[in-house]
Amino acid sequence: MSNVDVSGGYVVLPPDIVDSPVWANSRLLHVWTYLLMKARHNDGYVMIGRGDDEQVVKLKSGQLIFNRRAAGEVLGMKPDELELQMAELVRIEMVERKVTDDYAVVTVCNYSRYRGTEDKSGLQ
Repeated sequence: MSNVDVSGGYVVLPPDIVDSPVWANSRLLHVWTYLLMKARHNDGYVMIGRGDDEQVVKLKSGQLIFNRRAAGEVLGMKPDELELQMAELVRIEMVERKVTDDYAVVTVCNYSRYRGTEDKSGLQ
């Protein structure tokens, strides 16, 4: 790899991830890394819905709006299987989930641990 552009941010997988329950289950690892990549890198707002149903949602760093159907398509999982993986991530305290009637907010626990912050523009 030469001159990787990380100007848009990056996440770090610490070496002790191999001792985590996430590592032992490739599907779980796949979902968790997807959530890490999709989580906001900084606080901000997102627009959800369409037309009269549009609403603005404030998210903090490490949070994302989560849709099982859309995520399942990206991850190659049926919504029910993805729900099982999400429930396990909640159980082992890797993520938290707040569900409303309109959307779900997922928070990656200890997100700052995985978020790269120093300048790595010369990363090779």
